[in-house]
Amino acid sequence: MPLAVIFNPPAALTIDRSTINKPGGNLSCSGSITAVLNNNPAVTFDDAAGRAKADVIDITGQQSGISCRYKATNVLWNRDGTTRKYVNQAFTATKTSGSFLCPGSVSTAAGDASLLFH
Repeated sequence: MPLAVIFNPPAALTIDRSTINKPGGNLSCSGSITAVLNNNPAVTFDDAAGRAKADVIDITGQQSGISCRYKATNVLWNRDGTTRKYVNQAFTATKTSGSFLCPGSVSTAAGDASLLFH
């Protein structure tokens, strides 16, 4: 008799920013930028398509004492194989506050961000 393993698709969830932000969390950026997640993004899954969608990502980045806050909506993520790791599709976040030195928007290339669900 063949063995069949059936996985239920992940249920919609909310990412609690207090579990992501430091100290204790593992939110990180490359280089000398530090980041803080300002909201609790709601994530929905389309397991058949291997995709997830975050309703809003609201994040503040700081570098050399300059803070810039950005928001992106409907950010799409692709599942990495059969794992519960998801990598982003390219997206652009718009500046919502911060120094005049902050660019009006920032773009994140596909694969530059990831989420790992346990």
